Amino acid sequence: MPGSNLQLGSESDYLAYFIENFCRQVIYTNDGIRIHFRKHHFYHAFFESDLSDKDTFSLARACRMPDILPILQSPSAECRCGWDNKTRKFSASKRVAFLADPFVVVVLLKRNKKTRQIQGEFITCYPAKPRTYQLILQNPRWDASLI
Repeated sequence: MPGSNLQLGSESDYLAYFIENFCRQVIYTNDGIRIHFRKHHFYHAFFESDLSDKDTFSLARACRMPDILPILQSPSAECRCGWDNKTRKFSASKRVAFLADPFVVVVLLKRNKKTRQIQGEFITCYPAKPRTYQLILQNPRWDASLI
């Protein structure tokens, strides 16, 4: 999948785009999991660390916003388990999805105790560097039954 190149005027324009196209929409993955997007996710997903933690707006990430939905909704998307830094192991509650290039979308998933349905929350997205992408390819395949 060739990368999108969303061209907007300013950081606030990208935030407005994110709110309108993600936070205010009802979004499901191709396998029927509702993914919630919240305004504060913008400040994690579309910022990078320069001098301190997530202090610099990342145009490289923000211009790829239109790629998030196709990755989440494509039955062809690769889904791998994400890494949990706290437990220091792979976790099915983190799903890393991508299509044909190393732009990845990470969501946090949990199973509702009453309905048993899986619910999701967008965490971040980024163009993975070659080494990171190779490591992601080695992660276990994601499987809903593991949640």
